[in-house]
Amino acid sequence: MLQALFHHEATRLPALMDDLRTIVVGTGAAPRSAWIEGSVAEGVDRPGEPLVLGFLAGARDVSRVAEALRADLALVERDYDVTIEVRGWTDADLATLADGEAERLRGAQVLRGPHPVSYLGGEPDRGREPRSLVSHEAHDRRALLAAAWIARRLDRDPELPRRARSWLVHRLHEGSEQEASELGEWLRLLDNASIPRLQYVLRDGGERSTRLRQSNPFLPVLSEAERSALREEVGR
Repeated sequence: MLQALFHHEATRLPALMDDLRTIVVGTGAAPRSAWIEGSVAEGVDRPGEPLVLGFLAGARDVSRVAEALRADLALVERDYDVTIEVRGWTDADLATLADGEAERLRGAQVLRGPHPVSYLGGEPDRGREPRSLVSHEAHDRRALLAAAWIARRLDRDPELPRRARSWLVHRLHEGSEQEASELGEWLRLLDNASIPRLQYVLRDGGERSTRLRQSNPFLPVLSEAERSALREEVGR
């Protein structure tokens, strides 16, 4: 029983981080960059302390992005019994940070886009190795498991590519230039690839498929029932 308990706790944080990534990528108002900041990111949080999700957006968009994220994160807070504080930043905010605040951001763990310190004209602190919430290898494995689940789902739901394509078209109009290349590649796949070819791309272990799975357009269009089934089957 103790082993099962520790195993559950060991997998809980990676699963939470993956769900946060999915929400950040999938929200209709995706930020340019998003990260976990503060004590949780640095591994010094105390029981019950909130997780702080920071993000960067334009001054006109920051309130809209924050509202969209808070709405999407409500189920995650319920499922993981965690409090998530959403903190929006603009370029001006980052440019005028006090030294202490800038130092705090050096320990941030990135969910999407560049590290926030890159917007300060500096680099993350290399003097110490920050705690990795989820290694790249672990994240890639979980992305592969989710993609394999979607590949199987395509056999039963041939309408899923159409829904993903609709999301992509919307996202390409709303998203940043940084996203455009990979989202455009997905759009070309959905326009031209057969279901078996899409399944191959989703399951393949090669470099291209590994890269494309980081912006998987099928995840944002899953229904709540499908998301629950995905979590139950692959632990997301």
